[in-house]
Amino acid sequence: MALPLKKIQIAAVDDHRDYLAAITRALEAKDILVFSFSSVAEFVRSPKIHLIDCLLLDLEMPEIDGVRCQSALLDTNFAFPVIFCTGSADEDMKMRAQLQGAYCIHPKPIQLDLLVEQIRAACLLTQS
Repeated sequence: MALPLKKIQIAAVDDHRDYLAAITRALEAKDILVFSFSSVAEFVRSPKIHLIDCLLLDLEMPEIDGVRCQSALLDTNFAFPVIFCTGSADEDMKMRAQLQGAYCIHPKPIQLDLLVEQIRAACLLTQS
């Protein structure tokens, strides 16, 4: 008998709590387990950081932006892809995210089916 496939586990970090709750519900309805965090500090302190297959990260947040978070994670040799979500980031910030290896930058409002495809593709890429 074949073992069941492992459910994709992601972390979602966004300072807008209503958006975070909505995207968590939507992704979990698509069979993706989501660990939600309302700040980068909350995320990096969590032991769940070692369980995730992908990071869904808001590009612009008040305390530390997504690019700075990604840069700090690069220094720790993290092994998961980063997908940024943004509603208004400037082109310079988007370019810096891409140069640091962001898997993709997804615009807000979210196109759920496209985001799910991007998450699954990013996870497959890192598993191969």
